[in-house]
Amino acid sequence: MTPSNAIFRTLYGLAMAHGDTYDYVPDASAKYPFIFVGEAFNTDTSNSELVGTVSQTIHLYGTRTQRNALDTMAMRIHDDAGKVREAFNYKARMTAYNDRVVNDNSTATPLLHYILELEFIYTKRG
Repeated sequence: MTPSNAIFRTLYGLAMAHGDTYDYVPDASAKYPFIFVGEAFNTDTSNSELVGTVSQTIHLYGTRTQRNALDTMAMRIHDDAGKVREAFNYKARMTAYNDRVVNDNSTATPLLHYILELEFIYTKRG
């Protein structure tokens, strides 16, 4: 398993405890709020799968009246991600966390879009 997939699967499992979670942007029938575990970027050190960093983006969507619920979800995902010490066959720990909130007017319902960017350093166990 690649490091980015190991981190993705670990964070996806954590996110499921905090709301409806998808690995794709769901269609309009999805209920708000929901979590979309999205893009992952892997940077190997010295062209090696043994050591590197993975940046994983997690998106939270909800209506503007759900700001408190979204904020709580973001806080819980942050706290749980900070406790990660392994992801399948990798040792991993969070080294950076950034979040931002943007207004999303792409639907008839005005939405809030939380964008969480988590960075992990990993080493292959073995």
